[in-house]
Amino acid sequence: MVRRQIAQSVQSENGAAQTTTACGSGTTAAVGSLILEQCICNVGFYPFADTGSCTACPGGLTTRDIGSTDFADCIISVATSGIATAFASATDGDKLVMEPGTLTEGAANIQFSMKFKYVSIYCDTSSAETCTWKGATYKGVVYIYINGGTTTLGHIIIRDGDSNKGSGLWVYDSNALLVVMSFINNSASDKGGAIFASYGSRAWSLLSHVLHQL
Repeated sequence: MVRRQIAQSVQSENGAAQTTTACGSGTTAAVGSLILEQCICNVGFYPFADTGSCTACPGGLTTRDIGSTDFADCIISVATSGIATAFASATDGDKLVMEPGTLTEGAANIQFSMKFKYVSIYCDTSSAETCTWKGATYKGVVYIYINGGTTTLGHIIIRDGDSNKGSGLWVYDSNALLVVMSFINNSASDKGGAIFASYGSRAWSLLSHVLHQL
């Protein structure tokens, strides 16, 4: 728990007295903090390089928690159900952080298409809840197409895809980095139940799990 006020100890002849001093604009401190130096950037703020003061992230961006140390901490936070809309509005290099939830609605044959741009998408791991992208009968889950860079996906469960190839994830003429991902119960009639990389694509996996693929 955090608050915008910190207690600063002031000594007097009659003993110790306490006054309450406010942290500056865009900052906060933990309950029980005693000095102004313990004020840190609040959610949605980052330390401006030239002055060190906490500055609001640009429009549409926020931070995952208090205590940002760099502009790179500013990200776009979206509901899992709104990830396709957020991707459509994003530009190369953007980072999207999803609130936990399940994506179950998408195009007729693919749940979520990521075409012609490289955008990183992570699940918010601040709680025990998860982010799940779920396919359906005759529907794959994710399609990354000619992204022009490297797409990073992190802490997302991809499950129940069903198509001819790449039912969980199909990477076409693109690069993808998969960080602590889980692929569960994805089925392909041809190849790549969990992951299929084609046309010179590369998919790197770090600490990801592939379970029950067909």
